[in-house]
This record gives sequence, C-alpha cells and structure tokens, in this order.
Amino acid sequence: MGFMDMLKESYRYAKTPQAAPVVREDGRSLVKVYLGSQNSAAMKFKTDSVKMEQQGYLPISQSWSPGSYGCSSFIAAILLCIIIGFIFGGYFWLLVFFYMLIIKPHGNLTVAYARPTGYVAEEG
Repeated sequence: MGFMDMLKESYRYAKTPQAAPVVREDGRSLVKVYLGSQNSAAMKFKTDSVKMEQQGYLPISQSWSPGSYGCSSFIAAILLCIIIGFIFGGYFWLLVFFYMLIIKPHGNLTVAYARPTGYVAEEG
C-alpha cells in the first residue's frame, strides 16, 4: 500500500464518528489522525509525538484540513429556518445561519510517521 493510499484511508477513517488514532500501520510507517481545532490537534500531536519517538517513529509529513459543513447540513439548516420562520416568525431563523458562519466544525491533522532505515526495536 502506497503513501497516498494510506492518506486516502486516513481521510475515510477521520470522517467516522469514532475514528481510531492509528489509521494504518505496516511496521515501518503509520498514519495517525488527530481530530479537533487546529490548536487542540497540534497539542495532541505534540504530546503523542514524544510517545511515538520512544517507539522509534519520527513524523515525516503533516497535513491540516479544516472542518466544513456538508451539503446535508446546509439543507437541514434551510429546512430548520423555514420551520422556525413559520412557528416563531420574525428574524429568529437568522441565528442558524450566523451560527454556521461563525462556528466551524473541527478539522483533522493527519500525520505520517516512519521509522528510520536500520531501526532495531529495543528489547526489554
């Protein structure tokens, strides 16, 4: 399995609600996905990278992708606005759109780790 295949698979796992941190491992390399805001994902990465270094893995690439609302979220928001507009009247429905404009969903930080060539695991 190539590196791009591993990244594609990490994207697929990141979209699942209970994504496992380790997406793919083949003994020499692995890919992890850290979910959250950019700052919280970076903090998780920094904490985890120390543990990974103890296991002989070094980060070789990182990719941040911000969260975004899908088409179904916007359709649900429009339907909700229509329903709220009929029930409450006025401009109360604008809160839904302001919420979607201001509050962004969490993104993910995908990090690929690899063991250097010639790495030998410590016994013990």
